[in-house]
Amino acid sequence: MKTEDLIQAISADLHRSPGPERRLPLALVLTTLVFGGTYLAVAGIRPDFATAAGQAMMMLKQIFPVVLAVGGLGLALRLSRPGEGPGAWPWLLLAVPVVLTAAVVAELVRLPSNLWMTTLIGHSLPVCLTMIPLIAAPITVAAFWALRSGAPTRPGLCGAVLGLMSGGAAAAAYAFFCDEDAPLFFAVWYCVGILLVTGLGALAGRRYLRW
Repeated sequence: MKTEDLIQAISADLHRSPGPERRLPLALVLTTLVFGGTYLAVAGIRPDFATAAGQAMMMLKQIFPVVLAVGGLGLALRLSRPGEGPGAWPWLLLAVPVVLTAAVVAELVRLPSNLWMTTLIGHSLPVCLTMIPLIAAPITVAAFWALRSGAPTRPGLCGAVLGLMSGGAAAAAYAFFCDEDAPLFFAVWYCVGILLVTGLGALAGRRYLRW
């Protein structure tokens, strides 16, 4: 059997049987609610959430991780099916760094330069860099489990996308606790935490998503 025929046969089988299309979204939502919700139940939602919710930068902090999670989910599902391209999902994901960069540049223009480093470090950096990967860890494990019925032809890339998705979901949950609304803080450190999970997902994907 030719490689192209094998890929088409596997892809057709994935469409017939209950596969990642059902399992992965369910795993993402349930684990985010359970582990993100557990963290928020212990640490608490920021006290001024209701009043701060109308501020543009606070909303950007809440929304961009959700976009990464949704975009990662869509792209991971595409990558799990042999013979399918990435679709438009990469464009959605690429929009995030563009928007974040614009927000950071606008803040640097507005802030006096002597406040740049103070704003960058903030007051909750260790918590941020610890909790985003920790919340993301069980989400990533569940995502790999959900994708076990898939057949990605690029397992490393697929694993990275699963990590990106999980990191975005974790950051979205953590953002309800975090009161650091400066783009210079969250655009840098949230992304560092998310990229850490993305890198670990790529390493795990090469081992656990091969077929």
